[in-house]
Amino acid sequence: MLFNLTFYSLAVCMFAVLSINRSAPAYSSGIALVAIITFTWLWLAICFREPSGDPYRYMLEFRAIQELELADLPQYERTPIGFTLLNWLSGRLIPEPWFFFTCIYVLCLAPLYYALRVFLGGTNGTVALMFYSMYPFYITYLASGFKQGIATGLIFVGIAKVLRYQKTGFIWLCAATLFHGSAWMCVVAVGGWYLLRMFSATRVIPVVLIVSFVLGASGLSQPVVESVLPESILDGLGFSTYFDKDFQETGEFLNEDVKIGFRWDFAVFTLLPIALWLANRKASAGLGELVGIYSLLASLYYLLSFVPYADRIAGFAWGLLPLIIFKITLDFRVERWSRGAAVSIVTAYPLLMAFYMDKYFQ
Repeated sequence: MLFNLTFYSLAVCMFAVLSINRSAPAYSSGIALVAIITFTWLWLAICFREPSGDPYRYMLEFRAIQELELADLPQYERTPIGFTLLNWLSGRLIPEPWFFFTCIYVLCLAPLYYALRVFLGGTNGTVALMFYSMYPFYITYLASGFKQGIATGLIFVGIAKVLRYQKTGFIWLCAATLFHGSAWMCVVAVGGWYLLRMFSATRVIPVVLIVSFVLGASGLSQPVVESVLPESILDGLGFSTYFDKDFQETGEFLNEDVKIGFRWDFAVFTLLPIALWLANRKASAGLGELVGIYSLLASLYYLLSFVPYADRIAGFAWGLLPLIIFKITLDFRVERWSRGAAVSIVTAYPLLMAFYMDKYFQ
């Protein structure tokens, strides 16, 4: 742990030094080098560790899928078809867990980086990637939430395309559902935003957010959602296991001390990027469309906050949080404030690693 913390702290120091003068010729190449070093280190730390917990279960699944023939994969229902096919193909190339984890690592990062470049351009996209390099919820995807990690990257690309009036974005969003069933919620949220924009009705989004928040906080969201959505749809989103009484009595569930229901800490954290955008709204007017999509994703979390492990639902909105905050820092009218904000956020990451993410880097 001490080695990993020291290594990452040095990378952060390099980032801070380079950010002192963004106009310097070495800035772009230097930031790219720091990002390469950082994500190479993350690859070594995550993909070559001894699997335990969720990664160990994924490894057992990987071994089981290797016994199947290609024609048998569509009948294998324990994982989504896209993830099943990834297991099978990676095992056919190199039947080792480290290679399987590496394939997942690449499929998580590559779409994210591509989406950030679409949103922000080359250099700023690389800097934004550094924002994700120790963002706790994203590292969780890289280290253990493999299916949702891959789906999140594809969702990011889909959102980037849709915001640029490219309907191919919905192909990317639908592709995400091949890796995680709950990605259908993102298809609904982005599709809803697209229709609202088409009919110039995006002003109703704050109303949707407020109503969803009130329903979640009052405990009324569960009866409302269950009266509207058939149980089969909730099951299709991958939540049926969480409601199973036998599962809730397992050691895995009880040991994690899962808090079921609306959580004020999660609720306030979810509102953070919206509050920051409102405070800087004049300078960040172009960010309004992305904040609108974020608000609809947050609304889905509030409505489904009664689901055990609801943070995994909130994760789709939370995944956009570093991008929104970074874009706000770029819009600061005073350059040194923008530079200082970016450096302050990234230099705080070693603390997150030491006190929040330490289990991934033992």
